[in-house]
Amino acid sequence: MEEILSERNKNIIAEIINDFVLYGDPVGSVKIARTTGLGLSPASIRNAMSDLEEMGYLSHPHTSAGRVPTEKAYRYYVDSLLTMKGLSRGEKRTIESSFASPLALPAALHESSRLLSSLCNQMSIVMMPTFNNIIFKRIEFIGMGRKRLLAILISRTGLVINKVFDVESDVAGSDLEQINNYLNSILAGLSIREVKLKIVEEMRQERALYNKLLARALKLGADLVKDQPEGEFHVEGRANIFNQPEFADIGEMKRIFSTFEEKSILLDMLDRALKSEDLNVWIGDENGLAALSGLSLITSSYGTNDRKLGCIGVLGPTRMDYSRLIPIVSYTAEKLSNIIMED
Repeated sequence: MEEILSERNKNIIAEIINDFVLYGDPVGSVKIARTTGLGLSPASIRNAMSDLEEMGYLSHPHTSAGRVPTEKAYRYYVDSLLTMKGLSRGEKRTIESSFASPLALPAALHESSRLLSSLCNQMSIVMMPTFNNIIFKRIEFIGMGRKRLLAILISRTGLVINKVFDVESDVAGSDLEQINNYLNSILAGLSIREVKLKIVEEMRQERALYNKLLARALKLGADLVKDQPEGEFHVEGRANIFNQPEFADIGEMKRIFSTFEEKSILLDMLDRALKSEDLNVWIGDENGLAALSGLSLITSSYGTNDRKLGCIGVLGPTRMDYSRLIPIVSYTAEKLSNIIMED
């Protein structure tokens, strides 16, 4: 059962976190008493800090008389104490101008990654659209010589997926044209998940059993949408993390680098973020991922009104300015989604 904190203790947690975010140094009672308007003596603050340490909200580095917030404190701060900062005029203008010109989704995702890394001074992370959620726009099969076909699938948002097929027998150019026309007529506007279901449904229709060309078209369509890779992401600004003093230690740097190399760790976080709320703040190893100890991930999903396609976010030390970074991530995701809905 979570402790019920007094207003005094809530204020002290907030002040310590705000100071630690700014300076990165352990915070002492004298400084809190001198620089805040809490109206408490250093002794009263020191007693409260001792209580908060016992409750797991603060830790006490051996080399300092001050305290630093724990991941438990950051979680409480984000959930209960955080007051969001509005975007500055310059930040809002920068984000809006970056999406002012029409962009296909791949270019828009790259721009989102660049923006977040630059504005947040953290490592940006962009999850590409999950394949099953991509909206089918058009497909074209092209002959590539004896018993080989090139399939080009174009999504509604401009993603292009190519796949080369080896087929059992050659397909005439006129047959390919009919195959393309048929598949485009029944699949346009569907998500890839819906495409798979539609193909199965069409295969069950009696007419497919007696039309060899129709059956071949459906088999080619099924082959294209199966076994496509899931869970791709792009990161930018790795160096931003290592500019933070908490990661100056060589051992910490090696640990963080190994985390980045282990794609499954970040993919697991991104996948869980996509399946939960539109906006998520993951703090340290609270979700059982020890590799992310000392790090926080802020994500916001992007997509259409009825379908999440992926998420974007920033990864950095737990000592990040959540009140400023959360609105930047959220607004960037909103502008990215607007481009998708306008397509």
